[in-house]
Amino acid sequence: MDKSKDDVYIEVEDKDPVWLKDKGDHFFRRADFTSAINAYSKALKADPEFLTGRLNRATCFIKLRAFEMAVDDCNDITDQIGKLKEEDFELDKEFYQKIMARTIVKRAAALVWCSKFDHAVEDMDTVLNSDVYKAVIGDKDCATLHKDKARVQIRMRSNLIKAEGDKCFYNENIDEAAAKYHEALQEDQENEYAMANISVIHLKKLEYDESIRYATQALQIVNQFQNETKSFTKNNVLEIKLLLRRAKSYEMKSEWELSKADLDKVIMLEPKNSEAIGALKIVTNKLDSIMFNKYREEANELLK
Repeated sequence: MDKSKDDVYIEVEDKDPVWLKDKGDHFFRRADFTSAINAYSKALKADPEFLTGRLNRATCFIKLRAFEMAVDDCNDITDQIGKLKEEDFELDKEFYQKIMARTIVKRAAALVWCSKFDHAVEDMDTVLNSDVYKAVIGDKDCATLHKDKARVQIRMRSNLIKAEGDKCFYNENIDEAAAKYHEALQEDQENEYAMANISVIHLKKLEYDESIRYATQALQIVNQFQNETKSFTKNNVLEIKLLLRRAKSYEMKSEWELSKADLDKVIMLEPKNSEAIGALKIVTNKLDSIMFNKYREEANELLK
């Protein structure tokens, strides 16, 4: 039978949420998280109440550092389960408890990355205080969750001290601010925001080597959790600030190549960053001048 050009043919699989979820799972195992999200999204379009598909999509969002989107998906799951009639919940109680436990753990992780520590700890406590949820995630993951909670609480305490430093900084009490930022680091040695602020203070004091040292340490921490897909969320504010500060310190030390390298990274992350564009012109002109003088001296030597 000939196909008319006006006929519309739809593959059955493309409308089957279970098939689409399996396709998403396949992409996930290959670490192709963007394709996995596309497949899960199609499944959810066909069946918005497909909880497993939504939970898997939230996991992909976390992998791609789209943490707010992961939280939204997790909230949708808990809302849907919370709105179930009691008799409907009881019909598949074990399934809903498993989904709920895993969802709350995922949401806690995403909330931590959003720096919403209070809400993250609340979710962790919900799981850790429930025998049902603890049985779902198992002893090993429970132990990990306890450690994660302790780690988050350390960061919370460190951030409170850092906030005191911020107040001192805005009141131009630079030395007191520095003391608070160092105290924050004593509480949490990996608080990249405290390191970043210490870098600023050293830059203000024209202590370029120290400014570079703290900016570099903070960048190393930032890059530990940023993978090749970090541009997905376009959330590189801290990284850009750190690169700009370090580039300025390199410039003041006449380390032009290193300054240019940092400015190039900024423009790659944010092509229209006016501060980086202006600084790069200055640095590039200086490098061109150095190279011109070098070639002129070499030419003069040859002519002797």
